[in-house]
Amino acid sequence: MKSLVRKYISVLVCYFLFTPLVYAAGTTGANFLTLGGGARIEAMGGTGTALAIGVDAAYWNAASLGRSTTSQLSFSHAAWFADINYEHLGYVQPLGKGMSVALSSLILYTSGIARTFEDPYGIYKETDGSFSYNAMALCGSIGKHAGKGLYVGGSTKFIYENNAEETSAGAAFDLGTLYVSPDAGWSAGIAARNLGPNLKLGETAEPLPLQLALGCAAALLDSSFVASAGATFSKGAGARFALGVERGFGGVLFLRGGFTTSTEKTANRGFAAGAGISIRGFSIDYSATDLQELGLVHRFTVGKSSR
Repeated sequence: MKSLVRKYISVLVCYFLFTPLVYAAGTTGANFLTLGGGARIEAMGGTGTALAIGVDAAYWNAASLGRSTTSQLSFSHAAWFADINYEHLGYVQPLGKGMSVALSSLILYTSGIARTFEDPYGIYKETDGSFSYNAMALCGSIGKHAGKGLYVGGSTKFIYENNAEETSAGAAFDLGTLYVSPDAGWSAGIAARNLGPNLKLGETAEPLPLQLALGCAAALLDSSFVASAGATFSKGAGARFALGVERGFGGVLFLRGGFTTSTEKTANRGFAAGAGISIRGFSIDYSATDLQELGLVHRFTVGKSSR
């Protein structure tokens, strides 16, 4: 097992060191894969690499699935600008011996997009009619405890996009590692998301939105206060840095906040906030993310754990 873990970490390090990242907006396809998971993590600035558990872990860092001890079903809905809707549905099933698997889906859809054309002067003008855009990823994930606080995991994704009359399909992969301290007081994680070949949409082949993420989290004040931080280096969106906090009250009510900044001017930057309640294994979470000129993105998550 130790040899396998060393090889696993070596793969992640190689991607960090030798995979070229293109820091220019609009250079990648299937960008819906970067829109996040549940409301809890989004309210904390998207700092999920070392923090996410349960269904959220299937998106942020599959290694953390190895910490799951109960099955969980969760659904998230996000209302974006321009009538864009984004859904995240997932189920986690522990298999015993520190191993869990998860099935999840990411779905983005919008319609009524006005058709345009570029005139000889480079100005885009509307034409008659409109079109829709739909995208989906079906994901299978696994996470396992590798011993001495170390967890490893990964995901396989089937991707489908439909943009007007053009469609594309392909596959992507995630790899992740997580370390949790012996007293569970802090954790640190590394994840490589959306590894895979280019996607071809019509006559255009575009690279996947590769993300290399680092994160850490710490529980303070008898675990009622959680602080988290993360850095994500993305192909097509530069470097993103985030901080998040969560304050719990009696294990029932939770208040959250986060802040994100980025080296890419067109990337998401700003504050996030949210709240959640948890009663007898049933939880409801809400987050609001400030996208500045684009307005607020509202996200709701409902989930149920078997206990």
